[in-house]
Amino acid sequence: MTGDAWNTAAFLVGMIVVLISERFPALMVVAATVIGLLLTGVLDDDTAFAGFSDGAVITVAALYVLAGAIGITGALAGVSRLSFSEDPNVSESRALSRLLVPTTLLSGFVANTPLVSVLVPRVLVWCRRTGR
Repeated sequence: MTGDAWNTAAFLVGMIVVLISERFPALMVVAATVIGLLLTGVLDDDTAFAGFSDGAVITVAALYVLAGAIGITGALAGVSRLSFSEDPNVSESRALSRLLVPTTLLSGFVANTPLVSVLVPRVLVWCRRTGR
């Protein structure tokens, strides 16, 4: 193997170890790996930043901005009240069905990526609040 290959392997192993340890946010770990490969000369500028010009990356980023705006404005507060049970006595299967039925119906009309980007933050807040 060449020096670049060994360097890449070392960065990838280090990245995987840090991701598994969950000491730092995944975004920071991956970005640090790309920057490290850029600084060591394994990647050139065009290659290191090529992913940002991909339409899919830009679309997903825009969807998370939209999901944040929806969360801040409370546009889905009514839907959240209906879908997420706050009652700790409700069984997990009932609480899950209250979430999955509307999500399944919505996924017939809305693409899965925006649906997930809007619902994941709300589900995480609900899980923290109810201890599930």
